[in-house]
Amino acid sequence: MALEWDVIALSLIGGICLGAFYFGGLWLTVSRLIASKQPVLKVLLSFYVRLVVLIAGFYLVMDDRWERFLIAMAGFLMVRIAAFRLARPNQTRVRAM
Repeated sequence: MALEWDVIALSLIGGICLGAFYFGGLWLTVSRLIASKQPVLKVLLSFYVRLVVLIAGFYLVMDDRWERFLIAMAGFLMVRIAAFRLARPNQTRVRAM
C-alpha cells in the first residue's frame, strides 16, 4: 500500500514540528544556563522532557508505518540542519560564503 501525498505531507510537517520543539527547547535551555542556580538539573530536566515528547511524537506520527517514521525523521533532520546553520557564529557564516 503506497502512501498518499497528504500522509507524506503530514508526516513531514510532524517531523518539522518535532524538530522545532526539540531544538528550540535546546536553544532556550542553553541560553538560560548562565542565570541558572542549578544548571545541571535544568539541562537534565530539559533533555528528558524533550526526549519524551520526541519519542511520543514520532510514535504518534508513525502510526505503525515505518515509511511515515522515515519521512518524519527527514523533517526532523531538516530542522536540525537549519538550526545548526543558524546557530553558527557570524564569522563562520561569512567565511563559508
